[in-house]
Amino acid sequence: MRLKTLRSGASRLHGLTYGEMMIVLVVFSILAIMFVISSKFAVVKARHSAALQMLQMVDSSLMTHRLTAGSLPTEEEGLEKLVTSKLLSTMPIDPFSHANDGSREYQYYKV
Repeated sequence: MRLKTLRSGASRLHGLTYGEMMIVLVVFSILAIMFVISSKFAVVKARHSAALQMLQMVDSSLMTHRLTAGSLPTEEEGLEKLVTSKLLSTMPIDPFSHANDGSREYQYYKV
């Protein structure tokens, strides 16, 4: 570290060199990059958890419908049948889809 003295010599001012400032900038940059990467993983993990909970809710609603109605909904009825019979409050939405045209809803296919 370079020290600067005043003409009176009574006190000294401490300053950072260009190299030290670059090291601090690099360290802060690395920390910022690590934060951004970890936050992206947290978002993906949250979406995965939301999708899993939604699928579990749809599965339990389908099993309840099968027990009460005697069969699963047809492909034409789809998941709307679960909403109209009040087994689901709303149509489930895929958290990984980025579309805003209604194609975010899960599709029901009988296998």
